[in-house]
Amino acid sequence: MAVGDDCRLLDIDPLTFGSEPHLISLGNRVTVTAGVRFITHDGAAWVLRKSHPGIGVYGPISVGNNVFIGFNALILPDVHIGDDSIVAAGAVVTRDVPSGAVVGGVPARVLSRITDYEARALAKAELNTAVADRR
Repeated sequence: MAVGDDCRLLDIDPLTFGSEPHLISLGNRVTVTAGVRFITHDGAAWVLRKSHPGIGVYGPISVGNNVFIGFNALILPDVHIGDDSIVAAGAVVTRDVPSGAVVGGVPARVLSRITDYEARALAKAELNTAVADRR
């Protein structure tokens, strides 16, 4: 597995990177949170093994730079997650994520741009600071 610089792999376990970690690459400054699963194979091909013994269907997963992958997200084979993106908690990512996107849902879809998230996060941080100052 290729892992870039300044990555945070939080509460990972042996299942996080699946059975083919060599098919996974993480860019620089990537956060992978607890419960995330990178799935590089299509296990459903097992039902074809009676007529196609030994069949295996695999695909790489690549994650760009400056990406956050939230709690319990699933990243499926043949997916590229672009730079400066957020994958929401519980998302099931079945297709490529464009750079600068916030995605979530099942299957994951673009919810907003990172710039929209930034504006919301800054406003909330200011509100939190104002509330804390009043205490």
